[in-house]
Amino acid sequence: MDALELLDLIQMGESSKVQFKIRVNNANSIGAEMVAFSNTKGGMIIVGVDDKTK
Repeated sequence: MDALELLDLIQMGESSKVQFKIRVNNANSIGAEMVAFSNTKGGMIIVGVDDKTK
């Protein structure tokens, strides 16, 4: 993925396959999301992006 693809993904916002995290405060919390993605059809967690991004 290049920078333009990442920016496009961020602009589209969160979905069932894309989650934003401004920071990782709790390894268990992010681990639970990773397991949830792995139990479905996958997804992405993008760290460093506010989940309120519009």
